[in-house]
Amino acid sequence: MQQRSKTFSICVLLAIAGLSVFLLGNPAQVEAAAGLRIATPTVPDSGLIVTYESIIEASGTVQGLSKGVILKSIACTTDQGNTGIATITAYAYVGGGDNPTYGTFSWTAQAQLVAGGNMITITAVDGNDNTYTESFQVYYIPYSVTGTQEFLMDYRSKAKFTFYYTAKAGYTNVDRFSVTGYLAKAKTDPWCLPFSQDVTVSVSAHVGQTGEEILLFTQKIPKNKVSGTSRYRYLSRTAGIQEMVFEKSKYTDTYFYVFVDKVNLLASQRASMSSADYWAFIKSIDSFTITVQPGTSEWAGTAPLTRGTYSTVKQEMVFNR
Repeated sequence: MQQRSKTFSICVLLAIAGLSVFLLGNPAQVEAAAGLRIATPTVPDSGLIVTYESIIEASGTVQGLSKGVILKSIACTTDQGNTGIATITAYAYVGGGDNPTYGTFSWTAQAQLVAGGNMITITAVDGNDNTYTESFQVYYIPYSVTGTQEFLMDYRSKAKFTFYYTAKAGYTNVDRFSVTGYLAKAKTDPWCLPFSQDVTVSVSAHVGQTGEEILLFTQKIPKNKVSGTSRYRYLSRTAGIQEMVFEKSKYTDTYFYVFVDKVNLLASQRASMSSADYWAFIKSIDSFTITVQPGTSEWAGTAPLTRGTYSTVKQEMVFNR
């Protein structure tokens, strides 16, 4: 199982590329195109496509041209300035009258992505110079088989850190946190979960109040604590990592989950501050970094934290929660 290079936040854009194709036809247009449709790639509800491939392919249709109406041009542009290749693959008259599929052009496009966010806009122009556009977003993560790899903290990921700041009895060593994320792999790499390797999880926080990067937690799970072939799941009743899971999500992702409980995440700060000062310190935490090391491999990633639920005894800091 391969891993990804360090930290990245997640607000994202896509890229596919510029093209223009011209068809000859009868210039006597009567109706404009009913609409431009992107069939592939499928855009999730989040509006963000994440890919580890440097080339993205798209396809779709321009529908609703009546007989004799041409598709004058179709173009694919990217906000990153790359130019791709696109082709109109078919033109068919289907149905009639007000049928929106009457006079349908099919098209395909391919474009080079740049690392990070890319925005693709596809534009169709009919013979009456009516213009129709559709856009979609893609985040490209270059994949490497060596070095530190990126822990994908995207729209699917979640995190919650619970800090207790009261001096009351019974509220020591009860901090906890959980992180869900995805570890990237290439299509061609085999699945290799760390059943026979030590796995170390470390989490640090950036404190806006002081500008410090502070280690919150680290723990090693010795090798051979878990056995299997397709799912790694470690469970414990002791303080620290209560549960940790690696599992195939799709052919380019490994799902990751860790839950840590019954710990004191900021022991020295808590011991040296009043409850009020400690609470203010916690509230100024603005991001966290998680590092997962199975054997000699390493994943690392960063995500922002915002204030969640609070009470007279605890403060939650959350990501996508």
